[in-house]
Amino acid sequence: MSNIKFHVLPAIIINIIFMIIVFSTDNPLLVFAVLFWTLILLLKYGGRKDIKRGLKVFIPLAIVTAFINLCFVSGGEIVIFRFLNKSFTLETIVYALVSTLKLIVVIDLFYLLSYMIDSDKSLSYFSSKMPKVTLTMLISLKLVPNMKKRLMAIKEVYEVRGVDYSKTTMKDKIKSYFPVLSILLEDSLECSFDIGESAYVRGFLSGKRSEYEKSYLKFQDKILLILSILIFIVHIIFLINGYTEYDVYKVNSLLDFINIYSILEMGIIVFITFLILIFLRERNK
Repeated sequence: MSNIKFHVLPAIIINIIFMIIVFSTDNPLLVFAVLFWTLILLLKYGGRKDIKRGLKVFIPLAIVTAFINLCFVSGGEIVIFRFLNKSFTLETIVYALVSTLKLIVVIDLFYLLSYMIDSDKSLSYFSSKMPKVTLTMLISLKLVPNMKKRLMAIKEVYEVRGVDYSKTTMKDKIKSYFPVLSILLEDSLECSFDIGESAYVRGFLSGKRSEYEKSYLKFQDKILLILSILIFIVHIIFLINGYTEYDVYKVNSLLDFINIYSILEMGIIVFITFLILIFLRERNK
């Protein structure tokens, strides 16, 4: 298990680029390459529970997606069986599995990002670069749980006053919740004004924001940033020229995704993965 953190900038960029790769292609080689990146580093960071959680989601989601595809999509040439004058093909199952795998990979990328960066340093970094945006995001994230707590408190007060929230009809439920939501809206606006007034009194954004601990790009961070840009450029070039394009319903063979360009891009991703493992090992010494 590793506790080594990377600089927030290259860590976010590399994971966002891998998300773009996953969303922009159905090529199984590239999807599995990014999956390899996430699984290896999650294991290195001790994220076995996150991997198991992803597997629990993958199996039922893959079954549901495959069933929907089998029912509504009749494309493909390799027929598994026919039922009610409808062909159920192997291509629909492959497409469902790849689509589900892409979703799981993206979820794992978010898990991995939480291990690779330090939340406090990330907040400090973005606060120094984009103070207004960071403050807005923090207030937005804080708003939902605060509104939930406030809603429960107001609801309890109205229940004590005799308001019945167990009514069956939708019209009665709306009527019973309407005064609660009105008070909640008014209370949220008052809290927003209080936050704004407090920030103004403290002189927020009146000068350059200070940093208690500045984060600098180390050698490993710079290499990761360069490789991130490289894999992004390679992927865009291959994608525009159709070198790694893959449509399971239009190919002559299900293995048409295996070509020199897909193998090259996959090799770069695997190389980045092993290079990061070397960096983590060196930092642990």
